[in-house]
This record gives sequence, structure tokens and C-alpha cells, in this order.
Amino acid sequence: NIVGGYNNCLISSDSKASTILGGQANVIKGCNSKFDSIISGSNNTINGSNPNGTRHSSIISGYANTLYDACASTVSGQKNKICFANNSSILGSCESCIIGVSGTPSLSSMIIGGCNHVISNSSGSVIIGGKGVTLTNEDFMVVVPGLKISGMFNDDTLTKVPAWSDDDTIKWKSVSSISARTFARIS
Repeated sequence: NIVGGYNNCLISSDSKASTILGGQANVIKGCNSKFDSIISGSNNTINGSNPNGTRHSSIISGYANTLYDACASTVSGQKNKICFANNSSILGSCESCIIGVSGTPSLSSMIIGGCNHVISNSSGSVIIGGKGVTLTNEDFMVVVPGLKISGMFNDDTLTKVPAWSDDDTIKWKSVSSISARTFARIS
């Protein structure tokens, strides 16, 4: 179904229960695009031409976004792509992508804000803000460039503290393993 808008296209007799609401030059195509929607925006494309197809996915406004063989995924923003990724989202970003491989999709990943990010062949990973972050074959990672934490409270009963490791990850360190000499070296 196409409701309103200008120059929108639903290409394929088998695009079951897919809808374009408003916008301009938006396209849903491919024999396996089912239950998909584009809501407003312009030059957005949902393409479900591979056997796995695109199902239950949406592009919400924005410009030149693409969903290709991505099930239960959502995109908004500008020039973003989700290809071969299921249950994934890009929200408020520009020129970012979440990509998997045909037959082995990336699962449940998300990019929120920022621009020029890539999540490739990674599942359960998130990038929040920043610019140009790439995660490749890194499952269950959360990247927040320039993370600022405020509102921390003192609790002397805690027995573990976060510590930054040499591989740029944060790990737990027991309080008992930190000696007075450790603090003397830091000063």
C-alpha cells in the first residue's frame, strides 16, 4: 500500500502487507519484502530480493537509508545501511552501517547517533555517538567514545573497582589487590 507522498514505489507483486506512508521517492522492492514500512523521508529503500528477504523492518523518515535483507530492523537518519543483519537498528546517525554476510547475519546490534560507524559481522554490539568507530567480528561490545560519567556515589562496602586494561577494555579488579604502593606509583 502507498498512502500519500510523491513518486513512491512498491515494486513486486509479492511485497505482502508492506506500506509506504508519505515522503518522496521511497521504494520497497524484492520478492521477499514482507510486512515492511517506510514512513516519510525521501530516497529510502527496502530491498528483500534474497531468499531470506526483509521482513517486519522499517525506515522512519530520513534520507537515502537502505535496508537489504534485514529482518525486524529499523533505520532513521541519513545515508545509513543495514544489510544482512536481523533485529538491528541505526537511529539518528549518518553514513553508518550494520552489515553481516548472506546466510550468517549480524544479530541484535545498534548504532545510536554519531556518524561514519560500521558494525560488521558482529552480534549484540552497540556504538553510541562519536565518529568513525568500526567493530568487526566483535560480539557483545559497547563503544561510547569520550564517555563521561557523572553522579557517582561513595560506597565503602564495595569490593571491586573498574580498571582500564592494556587491551582498552574495562575489567574488574578486587580492592584487596590494590596496595598503598600502587597509589604511590600513580602520584
